[in-house]
Amino acid sequence: MATDTATNTPKIYLAGEADSPLPSVTGRPVDIVEIRSKHNRSNLYEDPDFPATAESIGAVGGDEAGAKAGAGEEYSWLRPHAIAAALGADRPHFAVVQDESESTKLFSEYDLAQGALGDCWYIAALQSLTENEERLRFVIPEDNITAFDDDHEQGGYCGAFHFRFFSLLDDKWVDVVVDDRLPVQPWNDSWRLAFAKASPKWSHVKVAEFWGPLIEKAYAK
Repeated sequence: MATDTATNTPKIYLAGEADSPLPSVTGRPVDIVEIRSKHNRSNLYEDPDFPATAESIGAVGGDEAGAKAGAGEEYSWLRPHAIAAALGADRPHFAVVQDESESTKLFSEYDLAQGALGDCWYIAALQSLTENEERLRFVIPEDNITAFDDDHEQGGYCGAFHFRFFSLLDDKWVDVVVDDRLPVQPWNDSWRLAFAKASPKWSHVKVAEFWGPLIEKAYAK
């Protein structure tokens, strides 16, 4: 595994850079800092490598329950602010303590539930990751937490988030940037997230939290 000699930490490749496990259609490195410097609330980022199309979703399958739930469905794409409004929440959050009487953790295993995609194995892995905060914060960079805020340290909200995954095939870490357009389905004259979402345990809390759907999208990419 490649190591950053200056910090003695694993080297993290950007998508599109030389020797990266993840290519980019632009042929240039996909750098979250550069993206945030060029985009804002009035010019939201749209990922050219993973567009909001049926081709990005592909054939929904996996385990039995997920495959049946997604069969034959058509999806629309919304950003978290619109989804939060549909849920009756005042605004979207990347991560938030949902109910202090149940858990005081910013990232909780209860934040995640499987949607139409048959990826219970992935959801379970993320739930386990919430038990190790040091590793979780490496996979989920901290600058995501305030990325819905207009006073974010790298600029205001611009619709871009990033996560780190390890490619076993390449023996390398890669930083995966996605926009925050998410697939939704019609539900009771409104919308609901099609895939990963908050656990039903939080159904009584009118808070819209999006780290789960966004990291699922990044892994799909």
